[in-house]
Amino acid sequence: MILNVYSGSHLLIGDLNQLESSKQKQGGRKKIPLGRWFKNWTISHSLSEIPFKGAPFTWTNNREGKDLIFERLDRAYGNHEWKDLYPNASGWNFPIFLSDHGPISLDTNPSDAKKKRPYRLEAWCYDKDEIREITLNSGKNTMQGSRMFALQRRLEKIKTKCMEWCLNYKKEVGLNWASIKGQLEKNSETACHKTEEENKKLRNNLERETKEQWVYWRQRAKSRWDDWGDQSTSFFFRSVKTRAVKNEIRAIKSNEDVWVVDQTEIKMEFQSYYEKLLRPNDPADIRSEDRDHWFSNVDTIQNHHQQDLERPFTMEEVRKATFDMKPNKTPGPDGIPPGFI
Repeated sequence: MILNVYSGSHLLIGDLNQLESSKQKQGGRKKIPLGRWFKNWTISHSLSEIPFKGAPFTWTNNREGKDLIFERLDRAYGNHEWKDLYPNASGWNFPIFLSDHGPISLDTNPSDAKKKRPYRLEAWCYDKDEIREITLNSGKNTMQGSRMFALQRRLEKIKTKCMEWCLNYKKEVGLNWASIKGQLEKNSETACHKTEEENKKLRNNLERETKEQWVYWRQRAKSRWDDWGDQSTSFFFRSVKTRAVKNEIRAIKSNEDVWVVDQTEIKMEFQSYYEKLLRPNDPADIRSEDRDHWFSNVDTIQNHHQQDLERPFTMEEVRKATFDMKPNKTPGPDGIPPGFI
């Protein structure tokens, strides 16, 4: 009722005493009474859940055995206006200790440490004449090596030159919705004082900038935007921010069962874990009878299987695999999205 009376930004946080789905519960009955109703209620009020990390559940009935139940009753929701003010907001669930509830905290402005990421070509620049020229000129110089090696080096040169152009373009022109909105309002006020040709030129320029914005944020949202019947850039923007907050690792539990929150120490924990996991075993540690037993149960491939595996890929196979990919999917280590190809 309060949400219907007061407009503006809203934050709902605390013990909601209602679950959305069985994913927020462990133990007891899987059916969630009023779960669908609650989900529809949040949608009708433009509320979306704020991502939390830490303990998976915030409440327990403190019983034993098969009667023990855990639930995530304590959550936070914000409407579109609130999430536009605090797009990076995230929370933390603390362990349940003295009570049947565990405390939660909300950080509206978490530390925004810059992360080093490899550059990736961006979809908004594909139709630019400068990008087409860079791509065409890259094929003029011949390169030594196999066709795959030459292609890889060519793509690397294209990416480097495109990166320089894109960064300069964004710096000089900017991709800013607020700026476009201001220009639209200004043009509406002064349209009657301009000639038809001047108004047409301004509209064309704004249409071009708006299209760039749309492609720019759609690529970053990585959500099924078409299912919503909505192409709102504010939706893309919130999707990007929510995904970034969810993907950020704020803490990790070490082998000593201690929570690590420092970013440098978190990286070291990951490095140490995978070094131990991927380090080859000392052959001396494997008994010969165990090794013989393992290899005796391994099937070997036949000659015709081997020939098929070693057969070179045809151009048609390469083309089909390439064009079957979704254009804006995350690129591989080379930073070239499928849409560019």
